[in-house]
Amino acid sequence: MGVLSRVFRLSPDDRRLLLRAFAAVASAWVTVRLSPPSVVLRKVSGEIPLLPRHEPQTTGRIAWAVAVAARYIPASKCLVQAIAGRNLLASYGFPADIHIGVAKDSTNWLSAHAWVEVEGKTVIGGNTAAYAPLIGASQDYRP
Repeated sequence: MGVLSRVFRLSPDDRRLLLRAFAAVASAWVTVRLSPPSVVLRKVSGEIPLLPRHEPQTTGRIAWAVAVAARYIPASKCLVQAIAGRNLLASYGFPADIHIGVAKDSTNWLSAHAWVEVEGKTVIGGNTAAYAPLIGASQDYRP
């Protein structure tokens, strides 16, 4: 079954959500790839306005849509997904925080990871237990 036929099988709400997720991931990709680090850090730690919940969506469906869009936009790693996810969650009225953390891998190299939490629960970014937060809800970045 082709990708397009699967998209057309989705409900109109899910198709609209998926389209918005593709736009959010593409925008975040451009920000991460073309902006200086100070701009990216402001995107991560800055406040964004919440829109009223006019369309019913769940955090799970929003996370699903971001993950699907990220699969089709090359190099959309965790930071791109976190920025896109936070923006999309805010557009549906969910207050979300981006966290960036580090962990040592089995060869003692540091690895970094970004994830999104809503009300203290990770909704984008998978299992984050091994990561020590560097930037998150309790830490503000001020240039």
